[in-house]
Amino acid sequence: MTKNIVHTENQINYNPLMTQYIMKKKALGQENVFLLDVGASGGIADYWKVFEQNLSGVGFDPLINECRRLNIINQFPGVIYVPSYIVSEITEIDQYRGTRCSDQFARNSAISYLKQFNIDYVKKVLNKDDECVYSDSRISLDRYCLENKIKNVDFIKVDTDGADYAVLRGAEKLLREGEVLGLYVESHFHGEAHPYANTFRNIDQFLVENGFSLFDLSTWRYTKAQLPGTFLYKLPAQTVTGQISWGDALYLKDLLYMKNQGKQIPTSQIIKMACLQEIFGLPDCAAELLVAFRDQLSKVIDVDQCLNALARDMKLHPDYNTHMKCFCNHQESFFPK
Repeated sequence: MTKNIVHTENQINYNPLMTQYIMKKKALGQENVFLLDVGASGGIADYWKVFEQNLSGVGFDPLINECRRLNIINQFPGVIYVPSYIVSEITEIDQYRGTRCSDQFARNSAISYLKQFNIDYVKKVLNKDDECVYSDSRISLDRYCLENKIKNVDFIKVDTDGADYAVLRGAEKLLREGEVLGLYVESHFHGEAHPYANTFRNIDQFLVENGFSLFDLSTWRYTKAQLPGTFLYKLPAQTVTGQISWGDALYLKDLLYMKNQGKQIPTSQIIKMACLQEIFGLPDCAAELLVAFRDQLSKVIDVDQCLNALARDMKLHPDYNTHMKCFCNHQESFFPK
């Protein structure tokens, strides 16, 4: 039986009802959600706006003019943009240059389109048609946080078009000793079988070794130049069909597993994690957290109201109790129509 080829994308929730309630209740108090965004051209993603005044962080990009533009616009008062390459500061990793991934990518229809019409993608799309002036700065996330006295990082987003593994290796102290809850990492599925290759298999192994679990993974396709397919968006990039090339991987700490191992989880971390899970389209994971930590969370939020909001995220029933009763008594309603 032949199945249609489909694209899978991380389902970002731009209207996270539970998170909106939590922010309105000021359940985090004066505590911020701190974000490190590596590859921040275009600015911090809109879905972070839900945290409003409780959001702070740093966006990094080597394009000097783009960072200047973003700092002037200042869409997020608590976020600054720093023109710099983020590296591992491990010589052999930063100097490693694989060819298999770049060779495979160079053969796709998007690259063919850009060459045919002489389009400088970085200048036109990433730098808003401004001249591309690159920073000479190179620093690891660990060293940047140490030098700037940043002690608590909640989330790291990495999208560098080729150096994502090196970025992560330069954040090893943050990941092992800090309180990072999650990461959103561009991950390539092709590349050499080499310990320093910028591939999903190396990224996954490194993050699992540092206590993170894979919660979501998108898949992006590119057709070959010899038989181009329909582009997914109105720009020469991903296509609807074609070979899987890369994806965006969401890694989070499994707080329930940590609880079952006897670890005490601060209430603010549980709340932040539930919000992250809702924002990244995982309301079921957020509900699991709320139920498991109900007694602890009830001191600062109305857990039942939060569960009702998560149930509405699922767009099946108006509240949590109705949702669960229907699942127990009318399982057929959860089958595809």
